[in-house]
Amino acid sequence: MTINVEDIEKLFSQNKFDDISNILLPLVNHPEKTNIPLWNIFYLIGQSYRFKEDLHNAVVYLGKSINELEDPLKQTIDIKKEYAGVYKALGIAHQLLGNYDESIKALSTSIDLDDKSPSHWNSLAITQRLMKQYDKSEKNNESALKIYFRNIVDKFNNSKNSIYYPFENLSNKVQLHVKYSMDAAMYLAVKNGFDTIAMPNGKLAEKFTNDKETRSLYWSEQISKEKNQKDFLIMPNYFNTIFKIISNDILYINLIGNKGTVLMFQDKKEHEKYLYESNLLKSYYKKSIKKN
Repeated sequence: MTINVEDIEKLFSQNKFDDISNILLPLVNHPEKTNIPLWNIFYLIGQSYRFKEDLHNAVVYLGKSINELEDPLKQTIDIKKEYAGVYKALGIAHQLLGNYDESIKALSTSIDLDDKSPSHWNSLAITQRLMKQYDKSEKNNESALKIYFRNIVDKFNNSKNSIYYPFENLSNKVQLHVKYSMDAAMYLAVKNGFDTIAMPNGKLAEKFTNDKETRSLYWSEQISKEKNQKDFLIMPNYFNTIFKIISNDILYINLIGNKGTVLMFQDKKEHEKYLYESNLLKSYYKKSIKKN
């Protein structure tokens, strides 16, 4: 029987970490029995040890995975992202061991390979916080949050019917996403050369989201036929839809929680709203998990 990545991922989802290492360790010397590349075998073994909190063996096998990589900085974009995950895992293992300099080195490489992953920036920020490099940590936390929201708007690619949620009035208890959603909207407008952003709300937003032709996170449209008239970026019900996307995402909850923590260590009052919102969303998240 050939062992596939899907088989191992299923075991990870079941927290059967001993089974993973027992299956994969013999394959190191018999790679013909699996279609999993050797670097990935080492990576998966390393991850199984990390989740068992055997951090020393985690570092050993994640290091073996990296040794299998031939100049990863020169690999294709898709492969770079795979390799970036190995460096991130190694950086976290070093972080948990207290090897902060090694953690910084590995996590910085993960960002060099894939700088569009908010979790890589977040992991680096956590190590810097543990080193009491609070200014650097705060800066990288902020980068993680901005990238997270920009990835959302990039994902839906300026098309109608991409994603929408029925209009509803949001609680004023959650507000941080508005700040970062606005940054993402500005990023999108500049990237695509739009002069104007239109953000209908209230009854007009409700009308757009009830119309099958305009149910979307955003789209562009030429409002007038005048010469050189650029398209408007139209974002009906934008903040509501963004909130629905992020409210049950544990990554976002962790991002704002970590930002709040580093602000707290700097005695910045702003930390209160980050930690409050993180805890509030965490309680919603736990309730949704129980329902499912």
